[in-house]
Amino acid sequence: MADITLEVGAPQISFATHASLSPAAANVMEIGTPTEIEFSLLNLADTAAVQSAKFTLPAQRAPRYSVRACLEWQVAAPTTALTVEFYIGWSESSSALVGNSGFLTGSDGAYTGTPATLVEGLSQLQFIGVQVATADIEFQISTIGTFVPLARYGSLVVRNLAGQTLCDTDIVETNVVFNPLVGDVA
Repeated sequence: MADITLEVGAPQISFATHASLSPAAANVMEIGTPTEIEFSLLNLADTAAVQSAKFTLPAQRAPRYSVRACLEWQVAAPTTALTVEFYIGWSESSSALVGNSGFLTGSDGAYTGTPATLVEGLSQLQFIGVQVATADIEFQISTIGTFVPLARYGSLVVRNLAGQTLCDTDIVETNVVFNPLVGDVA
């Protein structure tokens, strides 16, 4: 029997403010040279949300991705068991303002769901999962969930419901990554 090889494009997508990203060795989540998407979580207030610039999955993409996040609090610890939510808004277009779910703009910045409400806008996005907070200052790393790509293009959305401002002094550790999950076929 012949072997089947599945070739997948870029091994990882990394969402961060890459000019500032400088994690300590224990907090590095990037593998190799990922595709970098600009995404700032600096001063994300409790109950607020932010969207990434639009990302592009490779033409030969993985059938499933895992999402991991390193988030940091510097001034006040989040409330134990409260959450930070993660969503994806899909699009069939690579253009920032074209074909976006939930009134996304396709650009890095605040997300309000406008002209709808934030909750109405979020309801039109794909929910990925949450990071459940602990009452600790500094970074918290966790696996958020997995997703099956619904389109080639999209924007990541994060909503802070953890009771304190996220990344309130810097964003050197903050990073979200999409890791491709590819099964072995032989």
